[in-house]
Amino acid sequence: ELHELDYDPDGFEWINNFSANETVVIFCRKSSEGGHLIAAVNFTPVVRKNYKIGVPYAGKCREIFNSDSLQFDGEGNVNPDIIRSVESECDGRDNSVRITLPPMGIAVFRCTPYTENELIEIENARKEKEARQKREEARKLIEEAKRLEREAEDIEKKKRMVRKTGGAKSGSKKPVTAKRKMP
Repeated sequence: ELHELDYDPDGFEWINNFSANETVVIFCRKSSEGGHLIAAVNFTPVVRKNYKIGVPYAGKCREIFNSDSLQFDGEGNVNPDIIRSVESECDGRDNSVRITLPPMGIAVFRCTPYTENELIEIENARKEKEARQKREEARKLIEEAKRLEREAEDIEKKKRMVRKTGGAKSGSKKPVTAKRKMP
């Protein structure tokens, strides 16, 4: 399907062609049907783990080729699991994924947008996480309020004790007053 747009500018898009320090380039091939393949190429002998790349939309990416795969006598620096995008800006895009990029190699991913049901599940999970965080914040505030209340009660007890003893500390003698000498 990707061959359909071989000679059409709509069939190709640079995702990242400016990481000169990392010597990594990332591009996207597109089909007329809306399919996307993302190719990430690492020109250094260094494995790049947890490497963040921008993706065209919220969705899932599945690695379909990796030059470092054991089947090609590589070292196995591959991405065996489906990678779900997160809403985190990268490479000028709103969504991104984190991948393992093989040394001196290429990894190619087929990306598909989330289904309507998946988007609903993601939104529900986000709301649930937000609610958990709010409950935890409320619990911490209640604990702090109780601590401050105990502290205030301790201060009040001390104030009552001071009033009761007239300001003298328990076990102390009466305050001594200086006598004036008469001329």
